[in-house]
Amino acid sequence: MKTNTISVSRGVRAMLLLLTSVILLAVTGCRTASAPRDYSVAVLGDIHYDDARFHTKEKPGSKDKQYVWKEKSPAILAASAATVGPDTAFALQLGDIIDGYAASYTAHTQMLAEATSILEQTYHGLPVVVVCGNHDVGPMAFKSFMVPWQATQLASLTTNEVKSTTFGFRHGPDLWVIIDFTSGAGTVDTVAKIFADNPDVRYTFVAVHGPVLPMDVWKLRWFYLGAENVNDARRKMRKMLAKRNAIVLTAHVHALEYKDWYGDGGRITEMVLNSVPPASSDISKPNMPEVISETPDDYGAWLKTLEKTDANVRFDALFDEYRPGLKARYAAIAVGHHVLRASDSGVILEFYSGAATEPTKTFKLR
Repeated sequence: MKTNTISVSRGVRAMLLLLTSVILLAVTGCRTASAPRDYSVAVLGDIHYDDARFHTKEKPGSKDKQYVWKEKSPAILAASAATVGPDTAFALQLGDIIDGYAASYTAHTQMLAEATSILEQTYHGLPVVVVCGNHDVGPMAFKSFMVPWQATQLASLTTNEVKSTTFGFRHGPDLWVIIDFTSGAGTVDTVAKIFADNPDVRYTFVAVHGPVLPMDVWKLRWFYLGAENVNDARRKMRKMLAKRNAIVLTAHVHALEYKDWYGDGGRITEMVLNSVPPASSDISKPNMPEVISETPDDYGAWLKTLEKTDANVRFDALFDEYRPGLKARYAAIAVGHHVLRASDSGVILEFYSGAATEPTKTFKLR
């Protein structure tokens, strides 16, 4: 597969990184006084890298995903790389970097190695941060491969070591927290420590593969800490995020969604993003999102039509916790790449449809 790279040389990139003074940290909580207050981040949702070489037998949907990766994904990655400029701090991929289901530990590791190499080539020396997704985990391959790879990615930016798939880093006045949602309730104390170590921030950004707010999609509890047996952990995390007025970037459901929720003494603003096009889609020209909803009033209505009668009580109990606090919502079927821009004047998220090089829609998050 041929991958696109931006034309900035590694020497120039290193100089730009030095000038912008990007400072990252592991969960120990390092700080620095000098760093940019205005910056951008190139953001991808799921990308599902796949190749038939890694499987002993065909799995459902595999041919379509392999076709998408070879024929459509390169254009999206190239368009994302084209958004990179002197103010770009790093690239962020929100999980499901691979499609998983490899035949062995070795094959799974090789999938991760090839996928991360493609992102390195795409962003040509820009640090890349990868979130753990449900398709990524495999037989312990994600942690054993990704932790040292991530540490290498961040080595030029911090003296701290990334020791886990849940970690934090600082860029300028902001805190970024990367959560491995496959680790479940075990991540709550880790995030609490990162927050405690970093009280003096402008914005708190959280990147996690599964949304933190319930999803109006095909599975009632398929979101971060969504299982009924971890309700206490879910509420604790929700309260921690709200008190930080967190901005959450997530993926998982192959859709575009904005939710702004108030409760627990604060605010959670969540963007669900997607970079996997359907096999039949035309990404060569920008397409406006296929809107599902532009109001919080029908939050949960689509999912409830799919639930069995005996599940409606559990459905109502879950969504009733969130409905009063949901003040704004936009949900659509859409695919593309994204740019987050942070400054003292606010935070915006630009959505670029397909392989577009100009924003299709912009969301004001702060």
